[in-house]
Amino acid sequence: TDPKLGPLANHGGPTKTYALLEGSPAIDAAAPSSINVDQRGQPFTRSIDGNVDGDAKPDIGAFEFNAK
Repeated sequence: TDPKLGPLANHGGPTKTYALLEGSPAIDAAAPSSINVDQRGQPFTRSIDGNVDGDAKPDIGAFEFNAK
């Protein structure tokens, strides 16, 4: 399965990440309760309806896709 990832790049955090591209199977694919802190252990909630199906769930990985 093609994960549909962009190149490794700086997306505003302390670590470079791979952006999810439109149509990535990782978009909205994580369990909502599985992610509650960032890489530093700080509370972090992220749930954007990236695949625009009406159900906002976190994406798999360090990048949260936003279908604006």
